[in-house]
Amino acid sequence: MLTMRRIRTVVLLAVAFGSHGFLAWTHPERGNDPAERARSIEFRRHEFKESPFGIHVFATSEEDLPVFAATGAKWVRTACLRKMTEPEKGKYVWDMCDRQIRGAELADAIPLTRLETQVVWAMSEKAKARNQNAASTNAPMGDWTFVELPADTERYARWVTACVERYDGDGVDDMPGLKGRHLHWQIENELTWRWIGTKEELVQLFRITSEAIRRAEPEAKIVMGGMTGVELLALADGYLGDQQYIFQGKAQSRDQVAADSRVLRFRELNEYLLEKGASYFDIVSFHKYGDYQFVPGCVAWLRDKMAAHGYSKPTISTEMGGPFINRYEAYTESSHADAVIKYHVVSLACGIEQIHWSTLFPTPQWGESFVNTSLVDIHKSKRPAYHTYTLLVLKLKGLRAAERMRLDDGDTGTRLYKFETGNGVVFIAWSERINGRHLEFDIGAPSAKLTDVFGTERIVATVDGKVTLDLISSPIFVEPIADTQSKSNS
Repeated sequence: MLTMRRIRTVVLLAVAFGSHGFLAWTHPERGNDPAERARSIEFRRHEFKESPFGIHVFATSEEDLPVFAATGAKWVRTACLRKMTEPEKGKYVWDMCDRQIRGAELADAIPLTRLETQVVWAMSEKAKARNQNAASTNAPMGDWTFVELPADTERYARWVTACVERYDGDGVDDMPGLKGRHLHWQIENELTWRWIGTKEELVQLFRITSEAIRRAEPEAKIVMGGMTGVELLALADGYLGDQQYIFQGKAQSRDQVAADSRVLRFRELNEYLLEKGASYFDIVSFHKYGDYQFVPGCVAWLRDKMAAHGYSKPTISTEMGGPFINRYEAYTESSHADAVIKYHVVSLACGIEQIHWSTLFPTPQWGESFVNTSLVDIHKSKRPAYHTYTLLVLKLKGLRAAERMRLDDGDTGTRLYKFETGNGVVFIAWSERINGRHLEFDIGAPSAKLTDVFGTERIVATVDGKVTLDLISSPIFVEPIADTQSKSNS
């Protein structure tokens, strides 16, 4: 029997495949074509039509709803699980899903609802055996870990259509008291490591589910469910540089990583779905834990794969969180707050249109690393990172565009980002250089308001419109302000 320590390692490897413990740079990135494309993706101007801020794992209790609502997040990831909504063949029970949709409406949030197929009464003997083995090791998710194509696809499709019909707001079989029209549906979750069928069956699942969704709601927005393994594939294909990596506890070349049997399985499923399943989803989603600096490589890999098959679709992340702490690292409030800013800033500069932070409330059943990313602790107290998240959402309210600014001296260790919002321009900057960075740049205003990740503010004067900063690894907000406003705040 596996020890709990080994179980946690296996689960984190399967779910995240990108935390520091399994994948880390041992050298700075250097150039080849994929790596250059990854580096350049942040320096383009990406436009936004709606708020990108979302939360993964939604609690709907009367006590918890205000905690979510106060974050300012516009999106919330909800779930319509077959094991809960059709516990017996042909018998629908909507209580769990109804509570989540009502909660989202009360919080003025847009639900992105994932559909998960797994239910015990419909499992094959193969799936039961695989899941019972997982349950015997006390692995998180127990008997719901592994997924296959339902044997009775017609009955499965009827369940999908019934779910969508209940929340589409067309007046037909709607949830009692439904206020909105909910169009965003995700097909399954993290199938890269959970799928026990063939790649052809995976595309078949997407086809059946997509057709069932559109029978109820032709205008639905269908999301590919939380692709994992993208970071490893980006690494293997040169998007993260071409040096040695720490993978599964030892230094390996990217060719060695590419030859790993699990990475080969990730490639088989992800690439086949992107090629053959593109007609069955509108939005590509991937999950990202670990080092924020790998985000551009993941996005570039996904976009190159789509382009190779002649299409381009919006990219979102339905799970993103940090710091993804290993056992030998210490959690700190500062590193957590910094991670909230860095993950979002880099993702937005890469054009990721929706980011669901994982998580709002802790999920100890997933392992300690996930507890460290939550904005609220196990005692339901708001961590400093919670307030950092609300600060970020407030600062970037009405986001219109994002891009990373190039520095004249080519310094890649220092990061300067420009965001165009409904209230004007906001810059966010930090430096990963060991000794920090003295930076001067033009903001076109006589004064600037500087705000750290904990919300502490100060006003500084500029010289010829240029602000001077001594940057460290913790991000800082820089907002140009008119002279009259600076005097009123002094």
